[in-house]
Amino acid sequence: MTFETEFELSREDFKEIVKNHVYRRSVRRIVNIIRMIIATVLGICAILMAVVGDPAWAIFFGFVCLVVVGLLIVEPILAVRSLQNTPFYQGKIRVQADDSGTRFVYGAGDSNTQWSGYIRFQETKNLFMLYVSKVMFRAISKRALRPEQVSELREMLQKKIASPGK
Repeated sequence: MTFETEFELSREDFKEIVKNHVYRRSVRRIVNIIRMIIATVLGICAILMAVVGDPAWAIFFGFVCLVVVGLLIVEPILAVRSLQNTPFYQGKIRVQADDSGTRFVYGAGDSNTQWSGYIRFQETKNLFMLYVSKVMFRAISKRALRPEQVSELREMLQKKIASPGK
């Protein structure tokens, strides 16, 4: 079976990559939960200090609360921007896959990987993400595929890559 497509990753694709790759890890989730708890506690402290009548502490707790919440909002935006600025992800990406492996051709270079070089793959709503390590992956946008190509690629990945990611 041979597969070939060409596409450009969109801003929505980058957002989905960040959501499913960066924030998929349980440690990252735990850190974000802790941040939200801290922000909530500091917000409550700011309100209580304002009610009690000590505006200096209210301003301090309110400011720290805003910084913590701001980090939760800004961090994913910066991650998307970082991916968009990566030379390999700029412009057209051509993907070829056959029984021996894959070839990704980017504007900045190309990559040939045998199927044994992938440790897992993840299918999201709009992407296939093929992992060569826990942190390195190659993305294929489903937007560039016809419905039958999505099914063919899914089947190929299930056969060729030992353990699909969830």
